[in-house]
Amino acid sequence: MRVELEHVFTGHSEPVYSLCLGDKKDIFYSGSGDQFVGSWDIQTKAFNGPLVKANGSIYSLYHDAKNQILYVGQRFGVVILVDLTKKNEPKAIQAHEGDVFAIQEANGKIFTVGGDGFLKVWEKDMQFLHDLKLCNTNIRCIHYSPMLNELQLGLSDHSIQIIDLYSLNPVQSLRLHNNSVFTIESIHDNCIISAGRDAVFHIWKKINKQWVHQEMIQAHLYTVNHISKSPDERYLASAGRDKTIKIWDTKSMKLLKVLNKDKYSESHSHSVNRLLWMSETELISTGDDRKIIYWKIKEE
Repeated sequence: MRVELEHVFTGHSEPVYSLCLGDKKDIFYSGSGDQFVGSWDIQTKAFNGPLVKANGSIYSLYHDAKNQILYVGQRFGVVILVDLTKKNEPKAIQAHEGDVFAIQEANGKIFTVGGDGFLKVWEKDMQFLHDLKLCNTNIRCIHYSPMLNELQLGLSDHSIQIIDLYSLNPVQSLRLHNNSVFTIESIHDNCIISAGRDAVFHIWKKINKQWVHQEMIQAHLYTVNHISKSPDERYLASAGRDKTIKIWDTKSMKLLKVLNKDKYSESHSHSVNRLLWMSETELISTGDDRKIIYWKIKEE
């Protein structure tokens, strides 16, 4: 595997925490501590300008591609709805009492989690439907498994809570991490991988309707902020507070490549917070150094 650093986007003035695909093929969006959502083009290497201004740091983004609605989760519990097809004024909803760390669509509903320990369920227009108190600390991430019809939530109490989407009840609690769980991703059929502040991967497999631990891997030197699977499911990328991005083979979990300043002088100089696959061979990374880096993966 050969990885080339194609371009470094600059424009944010504070750390960047969130990324999502945009409304067109080569467009992506970013959310930052400078309180605006940026729009970027990987073909023209252009900054298309601020998409929306928030009133606090932006920690989560979710783009509903079908309806062209962007959900922006920010500090202090506000979610902003941006209709990308109209010039309407963005709509702000007080969704949580704490910061909004993740937004996910599942079964036609919107799910949000945050610093108040609640999982909340909304209609697409952010009309409130239901909530579930899961802890007295932060819920940091949501992963949706459509085939299993469940959510897996990563919590700051070191647990992963499994939520059945038929009943909206917790059905299992996974406890092997020794610190906050920041990120969860599927790697192949009936398998998920979790990571967080303890810097390790835990791999879990669904066996007889229960998640069973399979393997632990020492992944980074410090916190793993995000893991993300490529669209063709061949690769898993991980982003760490150790300023590195690592690329793994999803079948063997063999480490294939390390992207850092030792090998790429323009790579990240601070914590890498978020990753986004634009295609099977195009990866976006961002972090505390305010850079957004566009990488291309090429087979040797």
